[in-house]
Amino acid sequence: MRTFPEAIADVLAFTPEAFTALGAHLKPEWFVEALAAGAAGEEQVEMRRRKLPLDRALWLVIGMGLFRDRSIQEVVEHLEISLPRPGPKAGVAPSAIPQARERLGSSPVQHLFELTAEHWAHSHAKAEPWRGLSLYGLDGSCLRVPDTAENEAEFGKPKSGRARSGYPQVRVVGLMALRAHTLAGLSVGALIKGRRHWSTPCGRRFLTSR
Repeated sequence: MRTFPEAIADVLAFTPEAFTALGAHLKPEWFVEALAAGAAGEEQVEMRRRKLPLDRALWLVIGMGLFRDRSIQEVVEHLEISLPRPGPKAGVAPSAIPQARERLGSSPVQHLFELTAEHWAHSHAKAEPWRGLSLYGLDGSCLRVPDTAENEAEFGKPKSGRARSGYPQVRVVGLMALRAHTLAGLSVGALIKGRRHWSTPCGRRFLTSR
């Protein structure tokens, strides 16, 4: 079996076959557990009816992260994420894609990330210690997000002596298992949450992590 970094390198070729091969490192039961963490009973039923059901929407989010230079529509079509259905209407309507993401929500995505972190990051950190200690690194950065009123209210804009930035920014803090170079934790918050805000629950989660 190819290693996870090798599988990611293959996936970046942007072919349906390579993207499918990534499933060898993502166990089906992880998807079931992740969807159960955020999907209601009626949503489980709709998975059998729509062209872009919840499990495929979860794969779509993964594809969006890998292929950030591609449009969402292109990711869906090129990687053959949608389910085939009989009839003259092939493919997925562009309006159906954001609707699928909204139905999916954030809980299944977060739960899947936590499952992969446990199996890929924490397990490697335990298996490859340094003098009996698991090695982790903590670092952060700021990222620009679309200039909308909602993003500005949620995250804020950086200020200077003369004016404010044209785009809101989010502060991202990541915890990495250094031996495996794999993320073990991630927190995204408002720009004002800097070092002086480490007493918040967001900061405590990282400082007390394994």
